[in-house]
Amino acid sequence: MLLYVFQEGWCDSQGTLEEVRVKLQKRQEGAIKRERAIAYAYSQQVEGAAKCNVGIINTLLYEPAGVLWILIVTFLFLFYSLRSLLVMAG
Repeated sequence: MLLYVFQEGWCDSQGTLEEVRVKLQKRQEGAIKRERAIAYAYSQQVEGAAKCNVGIINTLLYEPAGVLWILIVTFLFLFYSLRSLLVMAG
């Protein structure tokens, strides 16, 4: 759009048409670089979170205390689920 305005002949920017074109191109390249940097940073955060979650899951599954914790939580879940069913039936 700005280039169209520049080509029409009325522009309040300093410099020649070619200088303004170069300035616009540099702005666009800067915006593209910023978007890529943001996308890269986001992808690294997602990968880091996934690695962290895998570490937690491996700890829970393969360490004795982790296995015990999973058994306790499963037992409590089943106990309270069955208890609520019995209360509703009774």
